[in-house]
Amino acid sequence: MGLRKMYRNYLKNNLFMRLLLLFSLITVVTIISFSYYMYHSMSQARLIASWIYRRRP
Repeated sequence: MGLRKMYRNYLKNNLFMRLLLLFSLITVVTIISFSYYMYHSMSQARLIASWIYRRRP
């Protein structure tokens, strides 16, 4: 099934499918963004904690 035929059949005049697709894309982008933020935040916290631990006399 070609991309053009799929667009004509499912998305061209179907508002519900377009909204569902938009919601899905927003959800996926949000999950990826939060995952990256949590990974970055946790790795920074671990680096700071290890740095503080090494500085103890």
